[in-house]
Amino acid sequence: MHTYSNPGVITTVSRLGFAGLLLGVCCVSCRPASPSGAEAPGGRPGSGKSAAGSPQTGTAVAGQGTQRPAGGKLAPLSPAAQVKLKEAEAALGAASTPAEREAALLALSGLHDPAVLGVVRKALTDSSPDVQQAALQLLGDIDSAEVPTLAALGLKNTDAFVREAAARALHSTDGPGVADALGTALQDPVDEVRSAAFDELGYKSEPTQVAALSVAIRSPRKEGVESTVDLLRQMQNRTAVDVLVDGLDDKRADANEAINDALESLIGKRFDSRAEAAEFWSKNRGRYDADLTEQTP
Repeated sequence: MHTYSNPGVITTVSRLGFAGLLLGVCCVSCRPASPSGAEAPGGRPGSGKSAAGSPQTGTAVAGQGTQRPAGGKLAPLSPAAQVKLKEAEAALGAASTPAEREAALLALSGLHDPAVLGVVRKALTDSSPDVQQAALQLLGDIDSAEVPTLAALGLKNTDAFVREAAARALHSTDGPGVADALGTALQDPVDEVRSAAFDELGYKSEPTQVAALSVAIRSPRKEGVESTVDLLRQMQNRTAVDVLVDGLDDKRADANEAINDALESLIGKRFDSRAEAAEFWSKNRGRYDADLTEQTP
C-alpha cells in the first residue's frame, strides 16, 4: 500500500497568459512519499524509477524525456527499432513474471512511435500495476489520437501510480479526448495525480485547457473542485470567470461557495444561482479588460 502526502500543489502566481500561467505554476509536481522512507520521492517500492518513469533523483519536472526532432515530427521507425519492437513483443509473450514483463516494456522506452500502441494496449490488461505503469510511460512522447483512449483506461485504475502515469501519458498529444482525460485526472482524490494533470495542462492549447477545467470544476470530489477553483482564481482573466460561472450548479452548495469566493475576489460579485451569474456575465463581460480591470462606462 502506498501513502501520499498533501503538499498543496497550487501556490502563488503572477498575471500571466493562460498557457504561461499553467506552465509557471505546475511545472514541478509533488511526488508520492514512501511509507517506509526507503525510496526516493516518486518511486514505487522496489522499482528504481519515479512514477513518471525517470531515474530517481528526488525531483520530477513535466516534459522531461526524449525531445522531438526539429519540425515536431517523429522519424520513421528504423529497421533496428522494428527489430527492437519485435524482440520486446516476443519477450512479453514469453515472460512468466510481472518483473519480466515490465523489463520488456522498459526496453522500449526510447521508441517514441505509434508502433508501440498495440503493446501498450495489451499491457494495460495485465494484472500487475507495475506493468501497466511501465506501459503508460511509453506514451508521453507519442502524438496519436489513440493515446487519450489508452490514458483514459489508465485513469480508471485503482493504483495511483498508474493513474499518474496515465495523466503524464498525455504530454505530446492534444484535442477533445485529451481534455476529457485531463479533466478526469484533475478530479482525482490523490494530490500527485491532480498535480500531474496540471503539469500536462500547461502544454495544451487554450481550448483544451478550458475544456479540461470546465470538466474538473464539476467534480463530485471537494478537493478536485477546490484545486481547480484555486487555479482559476489565480489566472485573473475573463476566461477564468467564464469557467467559474459555467461551473455554478444550484444543487452543489459546497462547490458554489468555493466558486463564489473566487468570483468575489475576481469581479467583486457573488450569485445566488447559476442563471443569475450567467445573466450578469453575459451583459457585463465586455466591461472588463483581459486582466479583469473594470472599465469605466
